[in-house]
This record gives sequence, structure tokens and C-alpha cells, in this order.
Amino acid sequence: MALVRYLPEEQLASTENPQPIILDTHLRFPLSARLLQQALAYRDPAGGGKAQRRPAPRMPWIFASHAAHDPQRKQQLEGLGTTIVLVPHEYCDTRTHNPLLQFVLGYLGQRGIRRLMVEGGPTIIGSLFAPQRPFPAGRPPVDLCVVTVSPSWVGPAGKHIPLPSQPAARSSLPRLSDPVYQQFGPDIVVLGRPNL
Repeated sequence: MALVRYLPEEQLASTENPQPIILDTHLRFPLSARLLQQALAYRDPAGGGKAQRRPAPRMPWIFASHAAHDPQRKQQLEGLGTTIVLVPHEYCDTRTHNPLLQFVLGYLGQRGIRRLMVEGGPTIIGSLFAPQRPFPAGRPPVDLCVVTVSPSWVGPAGKHIPLPSQPAARSSLPRLSDPVYQQFGPDIVVLGRPNL
């Protein structure tokens, strides 16, 4: 499934952490978030020693709606070193004000980011497979899917990816080709390339 290699302590400084990207329409990202606090702690001279020899955590880039964000929180987050990208209303969903994925991908592409690992809820995952929206290169930008199947009862509070209401449209939903399965404890992880 994956190759994991141990790096000796002296090699850690030459590696790089990935750039965190957050979609946060109303800019509710908490100042106490671990992602933010880890980056701040690394910058603190009092946190020297072994931690300082590890690759520096990167401050997140946060995409928020220009029309719906919290200006005070924007000022606070920028003061701590985060990058806030306010998405114009024409590149946001007209109902929810959520930034459209096409804008986010275009912004990242212009800054040299070509590969993403996406973790999200049904809205962001569903947007990746939306065929009616124009994506860069003319296709949904999903090369590989990793799906975790957990033997747990979710109940009515569980969220799902919205599916087309018409059976004909459902038949065109992507399937995973050449799937690989691996069990981790009680969970089963499925890796495959979507047929889009």
C-alpha cells in the first residue's frame, strides 16, 4: 500500500512538510488549532533543541469567502502568520458562499502546487467528482482514491456524498479500477484509480 522509510535525526532538517490548505468559508478556523500552534511553537526560540532540527511546520493557507468571512478573525490569523485568500463572490457558490474548487485549484497551480492529498467531508469530496464543472485540464483532478471502510454503525447523524437522483446518472458514477485492499486493525483500506 505505501512505503514508509525511517529518516535519521540528522536528515530530518533537509526534508519539507507539505503546505496545509484549508477551505473555511466563514473563517472560523480556531486560533487554538493544533495545525497553527505547532507552527508557532517551532518559531519560538524557547522551543529549541531536538524539535528545531525537524522540518518546519508550514503555516496554513486558508481560503474564505470575501462576502462571508469574519474580518476580525482574518486580522488575528494574518497577525500570526497565516495566509488568508479571500475568494471573490463570482468564484463562490451562490447559495452557500463556499469557494469553488476550480478557483482553489487554479490558485494553487499558479503557485507551483501540482499534487494534493484531500481530506474532507461530503461537500469537498463530491466537488472533486462533479463532471458539470470546468476543471483545469478539462477533467476532475482525481488520480487516486484511498477509501477506508470501518465496521462501525454511523446512524442518522452520518453524512454522505450527494448522489444524482436519476438512475441513469448514477450509473455513470466513477468506480475504482485495479483496486488494492489492505487491512489495518479492524479497518479495510481500498486504493484504486477512479474511472472518470
